[in-house]
Amino acid sequence: IEDPEDDSPTPNPKFEPKPKPKPKPKLPKHFKNAIIYEEGDLPAPPAAHELPPVAQDKNEVDYFLGYASVIDSEAYKRKRRKGTDDCCFLCKDGGELIECDYKSNGLGCLKCYHSYCLGFTVPEGVGKWKCPWHHCETCGQPPALQCRYCPTAFCEACAFKRPKRNGAGADRYGGLSKAKLEQQRRSNPHLTAKQFMCDKCASHMRTARKRRREKENAERAAAVAT
Repeated sequence: IEDPEDDSPTPNPKFEPKPKPKPKPKLPKHFKNAIIYEEGDLPAPPAAHELPPVAQDKNEVDYFLGYASVIDSEAYKRKRRKGTDDCCFLCKDGGELIECDYKSNGLGCLKCYHSYCLGFTVPEGVGKWKCPWHHCETCGQPPALQCRYCPTAFCEACAFKRPKRNGAGADRYGGLSKAKLEQQRRSNPHLTAKQFMCDKCASHMRTARKRRREKENAERAAAVAT
């Protein structure tokens, strides 16, 4: 029932002041461009202090060699429409993994990660998580080049820039040239048009090939001796 003594004007929703939108939270440098949601652009809290490190019983190169032999196989190509990887894209070890939600042309990203390796936790039920492989790690834009064997990725503008010392990717990326990219593709036929090898993975690949040659030479020498 309306109060007859109340002569205040009835509020018109069309002329009500709209609340100012909340500014998007800035991503800390610790995981800048590492986690971006399609809804909300929410950063995730770091998890390194919560989760124990992944057990590394084997040498890092051994893990890399095992992983590379799997994803370079014909069987892995047939897996594109079935499930996801069963090891972390960073450390190449198994365990409790977080799946990337990214999809393109009906195909999902197969990559999975340990929270500890990412350095942050991924909140459940908040948008769709795109893993670091789908963002330029320098500027956060969609990547033009992705390392085949790890989440390192760059847009075209950043791919051919030499990174600053101690900057993004400085520990595994010394700058890419078109000549270097062509050389990589000649030596590794598994690289697609959007893929390259970061410095760290290229070094692991050289070490793995060297070990393979040494093993083959040792086996041939043993066969001759017998």
